[in-house]
Amino acid sequence: VVVAIIAVLMGLLVPSIKGLVGVSGKRGGVDLVLNVIEQARLAAIENGVATYAAFPPTSVQDDSLRLGSVMVFRDKKDGETATGSHLPLTKWLRLPTGVVIDLTGATTALSTVAVTNMPKLGGNELNQVQAVKFDRFGRVAPSSGSPVTLRVGEGVAAGSSVVWRDNNAFESVTIQRLTGRVSASSP
Repeated sequence: VVVAIIAVLMGLLVPSIKGLVGVSGKRGGVDLVLNVIEQARLAAIENGVATYAAFPPTSVQDDSLRLGSVMVFRDKKDGETATGSHLPLTKWLRLPTGVVIDLTGATTALSTVAVTNMPKLGGNELNQVQAVKFDRFGRVAPSSGSPVTLRVGEGVAAGSSVVWRDNNAFESVTIQRLTGRVSASSP
């Protein structure tokens, strides 16, 4: 009886442990990207200035940094005396190991922003980043056109593109232009 009870408890425990470990993989990366994009949208509304969910430029040589990092910054408000062109709201946030962001479907929707005071990324001084720009109303700028779609999941960088682990290794992250709301869906 004792052995049967232990076996039942172990059967209940194993899925819980697998769920905890899985958070650091694809699900953790998707959640991080969703939260950062939502943070940028809310910061734009709160501060009344353009705010950006930024990704490193293609000039960053380290693929894991270039395709696996994201941050939030905003334009300065009138009268702010902070140095530099923008105010960073987060540091560069790294996705879990083996999780990448594929921007190829969103390149026409991304803004290239010249910056002068961004935190360094892997020792690299950045002067331009690619970003989803939110206006002061929380809309993706420009607010017309199709939604912005990124793919986040388990894969490896192959030059400027991504090779996915398998067909279910990524989720599509969609940002509605007019509302700025973000959601994720499996392929």
